[in-house]
Amino acid sequence: MALSRMAFKTRFLLIGVLFVVGYAVMLGVNTLIVERVRVGGEVYEEVVLQHDLIADILPPPLYIIEPHLLCYEIATTENAMDRGPMIMELKALFEAYDERADFWAKGLDDPTLRTLLLETSAKPVKEFRDVVEKEFLPALEGEGDFEPLDVITSRLEPIFSAHKAAIQQTVARARLQIRVHEDEASEAVAQGRFWSIAVAALFGVMLLGAGLWTCLL
Repeated sequence: MALSRMAFKTRFLLIGVLFVVGYAVMLGVNTLIVERVRVGGEVYEEVVLQHDLIADILPPPLYIIEPHLLCYEIATTENAMDRGPMIMELKALFEAYDERADFWAKGLDDPTLRTLLLETSAKPVKEFRDVVEKEFLPALEGEGDFEPLDVITSRLEPIFSAHKAAIQQTVARARLQIRVHEDEASEAVAQGRFWSIAVAALFGVMLLGAGLWTCLL
C-alpha cells in the first residue's frame, strides 16, 4: 500500500502511538529528576546527612561543652557524695562522644569534614579526657599539686578553646556543604523542567505534523 493511500485508521493509529511514546518519554524524564531530588532521594539524603552532622556537633555529643561545664560543677560541689553521680555523667558523655565519632568515621565522605571533625577537633578531646582522668579527678581526692579549679583554668580551658575553634570550622564547612547540595537540587529541578518542556514541545510538533499529514494526504 502506498503511503499516500494508507488507510485513515492506520494513520490515526500511528498518531496514537506517537502520543503514547511522547508522553512516556516526558514522564520518564520527570520521574528521573524527581527521584533524584525527592524526599529520600540522592540529593535530599546528602542534605539530611549534613544537617545530622551539625545536630551532633551543636549541641553535644561531638562538641564537648557539656563535659567542660560539668567539670566546673564538679569542682565547685563540696559534698563528695554529690560528686559521684556527676562523675558518672561525665564518663557517660565521653562514651557518647566515642559512639557518635565512630558513627561519623564510617559515614562521613567529605575529606575536609573528616579532617576537621575526626582529627582537628578530636585531638583536643583526647587531651581533655587525659587531663580529666590523670589530673582533674585525682585533684578531687586531694592528690597532685593543684586544686580542681586550678586544673580547669590552667589545663582544661586552653584545650577546650582549641576544640571549640575546630568545631566552629567544622560547622561552617558542613553548612557550606548543605548549601552546595541544596543548589544541586535546585539545578536538577530546573534542568528537569527544561527537558520536560523541550520534550513536550517536540512531541507537540510531531503530533501537529502527524495531524496535518492525516488531513492532507
